[in-house]
Amino acid sequence: MTLRLDVRWGDVDGWKAFSMSTGQRAMWAAVPAEERDGLLVRAGEILEAARDDTGRVGIWQDMRYTLGTAPRRNQPATPVTPADPAERVGPVSPV
Repeated sequence: MTLRLDVRWGDVDGWKAFSMSTGQRAMWAAVPAEERDGLLVRAGEILEAARDDTGRVGIWQDMRYTLGTAPRRNQPATPVTPADPAERVGPVSPV
């Protein structure tokens, strides 16, 4: 299943704090220290175009969930799909 989330920050510093708390942290670690300030300036320029009507910077991010059950001995795993459509938080995406 995939759930699309709107993510909002007040400014580029909020975006940077968010990116440092996710897997994007590895990207920051891979950028040479002397290039990070320039990268942050460029990111700020790009994020300016993503301001909403309230002035906050925003993007959307897809969160993918894969559900299943542990197989019993000598039985294959069975994917779990909620029977009630109201329990589904997003479209089921192909694997």
